[in-house]
Amino acid sequence: MGPRANMKKSGYEDIEAGKNKFVPLSSLAVLLIPYFWPRGIVLKLQVAVSLSLVAASRSFRVLSPLYLKDATNELASTGAVPYRPLALYCGALFLSTTAKQIQTYSYLRVKQHAYIDVSAAVFAHLHKMSMHFHLTKKTGKVMRVLDRGLDSTDSVVNVLFFRFLPTLLEVAAVSLVFACAFQDHWLSVVAVTSVVLYTVVTFIGTTIRLEFKAQSNQHDNDANDKAVDSFTNFETVKAFNAEEYETNRYMASIEQCQHTTYLTRGYLNGLTVAQQFIQSTCLFVCMAITGVKVTQGLLTVGDFVAVGSYILNIFKPLDSLGAIYNTIVQAVVDMSNLVELVEATPDILDKDDAAALVVASTPMAAMSPGTRRRHQPTVQFDHVGFTYPGQPASNGLKNICFTIPPGHTVAIVGTTGAGKSTLSRLLFRFYDVTAGRILINGQDISCVQQKSLRQVLGIVPQDAVMFNDTIYYNVRDGCMHAARASATTIGHMQSRRWLGTELVLLSEFAQVGVLVVQIQYGRQSATRADVEAAAAAANLTAFVATLPLGLDTKVGERGLKLSGGEKQRVAIARAILKNPRIMVLDEATSALDTRTERCIYEELQRICADRTTMVIAHRLSTIQHADDIVVLDHGSMVERGAHDELLARNGGTVLVCYECLGYHCRRADARHAALTPVCVAYAAMWAAQLTTRADNVPPLTAGSPPRIS
Repeated sequence: MGPRANMKKSGYEDIEAGKNKFVPLSSLAVLLIPYFWPRGIVLKLQVAVSLSLVAASRSFRVLSPLYLKDATNELASTGAVPYRPLALYCGALFLSTTAKQIQTYSYLRVKQHAYIDVSAAVFAHLHKMSMHFHLTKKTGKVMRVLDRGLDSTDSVVNVLFFRFLPTLLEVAAVSLVFACAFQDHWLSVVAVTSVVLYTVVTFIGTTIRLEFKAQSNQHDNDANDKAVDSFTNFETVKAFNAEEYETNRYMASIEQCQHTTYLTRGYLNGLTVAQQFIQSTCLFVCMAITGVKVTQGLLTVGDFVAVGSYILNIFKPLDSLGAIYNTIVQAVVDMSNLVELVEATPDILDKDDAAALVVASTPMAAMSPGTRRRHQPTVQFDHVGFTYPGQPASNGLKNICFTIPPGHTVAIVGTTGAGKSTLSRLLFRFYDVTAGRILINGQDISCVQQKSLRQVLGIVPQDAVMFNDTIYYNVRDGCMHAARASATTIGHMQSRRWLGTELVLLSEFAQVGVLVVQIQYGRQSATRADVEAAAAAANLTAFVATLPLGLDTKVGERGLKLSGGEKQRVAIARAILKNPRIMVLDEATSALDTRTERCIYEELQRICADRTTMVIAHRLSTIQHADDIVVLDHGSMVERGAHDELLARNGGTVLVCYECLGYHCRRADARHAALTPVCVAYAAMWAAQLTTRADNVPPLTAGSPPRIS
């Protein structure tokens, strides 16, 4: 049983694939709100100042040709240098540029805060998504969607609201000048018609390029995904001499991307020629109309010069209209993908009336040994059923019922795929049960806040996950670094819901990995002495002593600089440091050698003593001490009892561990003829033990070879 097996296509895969879907404009608008209605009165004033400066800049551009007209007329009529109109003309140009530069700098702070708000909210939303979401997408593609969406939002604000729309307003103002100052409506008609035709041709030509741009995005996504997969699995690539194969796959995607880019460029060049033709025709017609009126004495030479200046001024920003439209279209695609990502609803949500999980508030260290056990929480699986999305019900958990009393240890054993690790995922509420319920101290975990639930849970996973930082961080400190960097943003955004999501807590938000940090991740408030004590308890001291930087040694991406056993010891130290009320050991010592396993296992037994513990195991050495053992087979509970009770049941199912051969455990029955001789020998000897009940027959222990007579 596993979450990845037999998964059907989900809505998340559209996000992963980067499909170019357009969402309603109202949905896109929520990404733009922080850019025009930011938090804080100071930022709102900066927005108002920026918009005023844009208006001022365009106003000076509209006035400048009128001053040029006066200068030309004065020069033609008097023959004297027109100092005043020339000064006004040059001053208007200077003030127009200066206002634009001040606006750009003033608005930069608004854009930075908006970018932080949007990116933090999306990042937090991704952390709120369920495990199913993160198992049905590829991280590289989702991060590309995130990066492109954020950059595109910034681009839309720049090109649409601070370039294109002000240009349209300038065209309207110039039309009024033509009609009023020059008293010629035909100039206005020609100018407006040319601008409209220019815009329509640009939009049509750019729309044709949209399909090629979408294909280019897809090929770019594929190339990026292949590169991420290749470098993430570089050890496997090298082991199978597949460097050339991976390079060819990557190059094929790059070549496809470049081909579609080439076609897109061809359309752009043709569009530029058409735009220039419209602009030149408009300039010719307007100046011809003005020239005729100059010869008739209706207009002056200054008017002729001013009209030419106006036409050039209104078309100058439109020269890049194709690029602007292309940017907007691409940005809408990228923003749509980002909005689709943000609007993906988490499968696991706190109920509106969810309360915090109630457990004993007294720290374990403050409890006396005699009272410690009874103050621990009770865990109950009440007729639990569960099926992973996309899997048939026959592959899921069925009617699982057992209770872990306060301070007791229950072992979950069974064959690979029986559903052992699924129980731990359900306990952490990474998934919701499809039948029954899970209770802690009588409280249904689906009715309590997820944060409070996971505060009382600790886990040592079989596959220890490391962050690309120090050992110290991976146990404790990384969250503190990220918290300091993000505290201001998070503080401002705690109550914001304009993206349809709430921010997660810093402990969930900040995830980054040096050795001491890897350990300190378990409890961010821990001191260095606490981290060192946890490392010692996990038998890391000798290993850390061999490192030049000790706990401050970086472990590499996913902890690749550490061996499997070293990573698992870091994970154990992390759990020890967290000191949870409920401990889950998911094959916690599977990657350790026998000697290290014995040392750590003794420490784990000490730490888990009088602590509610669930042990997921394959090996007998990790379950013999358990108060109760639950045997799973194909999602069903087939046996339950203490170790001795299971041995005392005639004909019962036995778990055989191939310690001497290094195999995982499997179900074995002494009457099964198809089993290997070693399995039969183990099962037969266990059956002999329960039949003879002889005190002189020593029990089998982990690592013992089969005693075959």
